[in-house]
Amino acid sequence: MSPRTGGVLAAAKRWALPIALAIGLRALTLTPGLPYIGYVDEGHVLHPTAELLRSGSWDPGWYGYPPLTFYLISSAAKGVDFVERAVTPGRSLVQEIPSRDEVFTPAGRLYDIVGPTDLIVTGRFVMLFLGVGTVLVSGLLGSALFGWRTGWVAALIVACCPSFVHRGSLVMVDTPATFFVTLALYLVARFRRPDRDIRDILPQRAHVLAFGAGLAAALAAASKYSAVVLVPVAVAAVLAVAPTLSRATRTVLALGAGLLTGLTLGAPTFALRSHEIVGALGMQAWLYGTYEVTPSYWRTAVQPYELGVPLLLCAIAGLWQMLRRSDQRATARTWLAFAALLTLPLLRFAFQPFRNLLPLCPLVAVAGAHFLVGSFERPEGDRAAVSARWIGIVAGVAVALSFGVGILRFHHSLVRRDSRVEAIDWLAQRVQPGDQVLVLRDLAILPSEIRRLPARTRVVTCKRLKKIAASAPSAYLVVGGPQGGSTARDGVVAGCAPLSLASEIASFGSVPTPLYSDSWRTNLEALRILKTIDPASLSPSPEPPAFQRPF
Repeated sequence: MSPRTGGVLAAAKRWALPIALAIGLRALTLTPGLPYIGYVDEGHVLHPTAELLRSGSWDPGWYGYPPLTFYLISSAAKGVDFVERAVTPGRSLVQEIPSRDEVFTPAGRLYDIVGPTDLIVTGRFVMLFLGVGTVLVSGLLGSALFGWRTGWVAALIVACCPSFVHRGSLVMVDTPATFFVTLALYLVARFRRPDRDIRDILPQRAHVLAFGAGLAAALAAASKYSAVVLVPVAVAAVLAVAPTLSRATRTVLALGAGLLTGLTLGAPTFALRSHEIVGALGMQAWLYGTYEVTPSYWRTAVQPYELGVPLLLCAIAGLWQMLRRSDQRATARTWLAFAALLTLPLLRFAFQPFRNLLPLCPLVAVAGAHFLVGSFERPEGDRAAVSARWIGIVAGVAVALSFGVGILRFHHSLVRRDSRVEAIDWLAQRVQPGDQVLVLRDLAILPSEIRRLPARTRVVTCKRLKKIAASAPSAYLVVGGPQGGSTARDGVVAGCAPLSLASEIASFGSVPTPLYSDSWRTNLEALRILKTIDPASLSPSPEPPAFQRPF
């Protein structure tokens, strides 16, 4: 066995456990909710992706997010489509995408009408791959800075951290943004790693690292707009160790070439649709100002289903140790600068979803791992060595327990079957080919699900459903549940059925149907199945007794 092969096998064994845990835990979110989306943000990514696949264009037509994530999933979907066509003639992922007429209605876009299932699963596998990549790159970052033990612990933390586990393979732009941010900071660390003998680095290698850092930073910005703040941080970090002006100039040129390449490949819309992007960012800022108030980023971070108090305390201690050491101080300042630039613009909004700070989580993991591993690496003669080891043991156990609580809470909260699937399953077992089923369009039930019913099924508006049901002698009506605070008879869509001649025979879910069609219905949308009653089959009411005047 050659030394190179032996080194590859040793590295594979080293990272096997963190990667295996990452795959196993993130696979929990591959199937829940199918064939519907399982997270509010999945539609914002999959709708533009579906449009790219329909049109074959590079322009998604929607600019609320940069297009790189759309490009990655659509490329993977084309590969799946090619395999499906070759293996199963007549089947095609692209051809099964719902048409624009099925998605867009006069009342607006039906947010939940996205698919087919293969497209959602493909997107989730792309997220799974990037999530596992983040685990590996986090480990490499820790190894480059503090040694392989710290890198291994950092990879293990990222693999099991609830912040990553409960988002798992769900389709969102934050996952690729986090991967590319971590990759860029790893390449910056590699560039800076030999800063004590920077003059002896081969210029070609330094330029490759600078180009890679610029490329990764650009791809991070092409995944999520807010990640663009990494660019000045990366530029400052690599320039700080350039020994001469000419070396600094060449470094900036290499990094700039990487930035230009990344933006050209990952976000051509930045140059060709800049006006639309500015408008989309303004709209997004306005929406953030109108959304409901959420707990602050810090209050969310300390919860066990995100980072948890033990890991945050370890990270703070590890960062403090970095700031105290001259050879690590520059890296700590780079991380703090990036964290400040990413976080401060978001604090002006009362709506603070923690996913916006997901790119910071690998840095928290590396800093926490640095503290944990460092507590066991004190010299034997050091009087504080024993105390430090005990502190490390207690801190490690606390982090593990916090992660366990967060993962268990997430596992219990998973919605594995959508209420609309349950309703269609119930109907499919009971309706006959001659029966009539009327489905309210606002429920956003997928066309592929409707086709599973053996009866004559029509998807209609509220007004149309009411009109047809009034004249139908017998029909099944699928309508929504009531809004909060209302009764079962006066819900927002209950008026679509002539309740005086219909009785409820089944119900599913608990979340009221949103008033706006372009809103996510969740996987627990409240559905009611009613059965109309033929007036002719009703027994006539007895005549009241005649009133007799007493004598």
